[in-house]
Amino acid sequence: MTETELIFQISTIVNGRFSFAQATAQIGLLLERECGGKGLFIDNEGAPDAVDLLDSFDQPYRSLYSVDLRDGGERLGKVTLCFASDHFQGALPQRLADFVGQQLGMLLARTRLAARRAQLKTEIAQIEEDLATRKVMQRAEGILIARRGMLAVAARRWIAQQSQKTGLSKQDVADRIIAYHQATGLLEQRIA
Repeated sequence: MTETELIFQISTIVNGRFSFAQATAQIGLLLERECGGKGLFIDNEGAPDAVDLLDSFDQPYRSLYSVDLRDGGERLGKVTLCFASDHFQGALPQRLADFVGQQLGMLLARTRLAARRAQLKTEIAQIEEDLATRKVMQRAEGILIARRGMLAVAARRWIAQQSQKTGLSKQDVADRIIAYHQATGLLEQRIA
């Protein structure tokens, strides 16, 4: 496989539907199969010592490259690649190591952005739910204030008491107050 074909394959893996870990594994297999890449380690945590691994190969041409995982100008981590071959490969391993660092850096950044986006969506959904609950509670309190002449504190306390008596949530009690008021325009003593 030519260098251009390797680069294309690496790009295809990174831009496919692989997770970061899957893409790293796929690239490692590709490099091992096509050009004697014997290891691909991210930040070397839990990975064997790369120099010891390199020394364990008996091929005459061995090289070790450690490159930054980058997205734009931001350093996101480090990747270490080991190459061992029966023939001299020139600068190819270095170029591939640099390219892998750039590609995996972009993938890691995209992965982190997707995780952050999912977290923000969850937070927004929770805020929207809290706001909807607050609106229902305030509307029910307003009905109690207008129809029964209660103070806001008393209306909140009455909703809480009804919730305890009936086993319904405060929001369910508030929903029933609003529904009853809409249906009759009145408000009875007992909601449940």
